[in-house]
Amino acid sequence: MHSSADLPVQHQSKAPRILVIDDDPRVQDTIEAQLYSEGYELFFKSSGIDAIRELNKVQPDVILLDLMMPGMNGFDVCSHIKHNEEFRHVPVIMVTALDDVDYLVTGLETGADEFIAKPVNGAELRARVRSMLRIKHQYDELGQAIQTRDIISRMIVHDMRNPLSSILLYSQVIQRKQKLPPEQIAQVVQIQNEALRLGKLFDDMLVLSRMQRGQIILQQQDVDLAALVAAQHGKLQSVAAGNDVKLLMQLEEALPRVSLDAPLIERLVETLINNAFKFAPPQSQVKVLLTLCDGASTSASAAKPSLQFQVIDQGPEVPADIFDNILQRLESERASQSQRPATELGLAFCKMVATAHGGTIRVSPNYPAGAIFTVNLPFGL
Repeated sequence: MHSSADLPVQHQSKAPRILVIDDDPRVQDTIEAQLYSEGYELFFKSSGIDAIRELNKVQPDVILLDLMMPGMNGFDVCSHIKHNEEFRHVPVIMVTALDDVDYLVTGLETGADEFIAKPVNGAELRARVRSMLRIKHQYDELGQAIQTRDIISRMIVHDMRNPLSSILLYSQVIQRKQKLPPEQIAQVVQIQNEALRLGKLFDDMLVLSRMQRGQIILQQQDVDLAALVAAQHGKLQSVAAGNDVKLLMQLEEALPRVSLDAPLIERLVETLINNAFKFAPPQSQVKVLLTLCDGASTSASAAKPSLQFQVIDQGPEVPADIFDNILQRLESERASQSQRPATELGLAFCKMVATAHGGTIRVSPNYPAGAIFTVNLPFGL
């Protein structure tokens, strides 16, 4: 009935595509007979290596995978598929004559979504394939919804940048060409700072969205973190003055260089310091610390050497669990219930950047008032 040609058995537009990977022609024939009437496009491969090579060509919706094959076994094939960003959400049904619990556990650990025993029962096979197709359909719909949301987000950010650019341009013209009294010059500078802050917020929105989709690849290099943090002092002095806050930095000397994505870490540092300015009471201090943490402390960071960056303010209290499920809170729009409602987008960005570097971020109380934001970035890994 079945030939092992690479062409599909059936050709129907938009029909679900089922890739069968099995080295036994009799099993291939059995599966073809049991699924033929379902209207699927059926593709057959006799080895895991051939199947992996053809994934881009086949674009399967469900994969039926034999466990015991020569060369590359089903565990290895499944693991390879699930580590492929494009195909990791394709359901894999392992077809096996083995019922040992250890084999089933290994299959689950490599990413198998379902199992079916040999000899294959037709009714069971059809039911399991339909079930996996429903899951794949739901994932595809979710992916399309996320893609649509991202397109709309980019459009909104793009449209908002135009008036922001105009605000910055005209404020600079006013500052240069008009003879303004000092208090009005300060107001123009504040307008510029707020416009720049809003532009960075838009940047954070786009980066956060891309990081959630796994589209940000860290561009790491050896960085002098102390120099990076110190550079923020000059950049943020005018912002501190505008908030009537004093910025103090205590940076430990002779710190080791650490492999980081410098632009992302710079934005993390700037975001946390600006966040402290926003909520610090007038005539208070915002303190920035950078120290070496040997990993032997009892802090929440992992027991690895790290550089510890802290921003300490005297503003309102921050819930210790603010970073727990912060992305889900943003999605459900419950962030407005926080004592610092406007900050959660920036904090979500900081959490994702710290996590992407293998680090941690947390918040603790600053007595008698305020908050301490602590970021640990490991090195020497």
